[in-house]
Amino acid sequence: MKISLLTEEQRLLEQHAERATLSIVRGANFTQCLTINGLAPSITVMTPTNQPFTLHGRDVFDERTWQKFLRTQEQLAEPRRLIEHVEPLVKGYRAWLLTRYTTRYQALSTDKELAWFEQVTLLVIVRKIMEDKYTRLVRQQSDAFADPWVAEEMSILMRLNTMASEIAKSIHHIVKQKDVAQPLLDQLYKTHAAYLEQRSLHEQTPLPAVPPGTTMPLLKLAVGKVVE
Repeated sequence: MKISLLTEEQRLLEQHAERATLSIVRGANFTQCLTINGLAPSITVMTPTNQPFTLHGRDVFDERTWQKFLRTQEQLAEPRRLIEHVEPLVKGYRAWLLTRYTTRYQALSTDKELAWFEQVTLLVIVRKIMEDKYTRLVRQQSDAFADPWVAEEMSILMRLNTMASEIAKSIHHIVKQKDVAQPLLDQLYKTHAAYLEQRSLHEQTPLPAVPPGTTMPLLKLAVGKVVE
């Protein structure tokens, strides 16, 4: 499918959306993204037969699950953009998980469970779009990101994610006792988060304000936080 070029106004909106999204996906992995946004990494759900099971946010983010969903979205344009594709992807992914994937998602029933699911799926979509932009950047598609500063920051984030993942694998391989390994992993992710926190967001070049009367797409997250 042919992709239309962004107008100047659309590019500015995408730049604002990229900066807003970057601030909520700066985790060493998806579980850390959930944590920094005040979302529980997992919840316990009761099946219709009153059997409890644990639903993990990382399972909603799982790449194989994501790719299965994308194969059902034949009309979805690429490259994916935040200002155009967050809402349809979120709605489509939620509906697919709840009705066409595994029955475990159909067990979600309470307001609290569904609220968690909605917030997690939103975070999944914005993280996936940002990762997709990074993949295109690596493939030397210069228009992958609308904002060059976000492109640089996302590149650093993804390299740190890869490094953290490899270190975590080594810890699991070398340290067999879970009660010993977990503090090491916690320290790894704490160090990762501290480094990113020290990278001052004030170093970015300020963006022009959006035109008067323009409605910015909103990214609503768990803690009642709204990023514009």
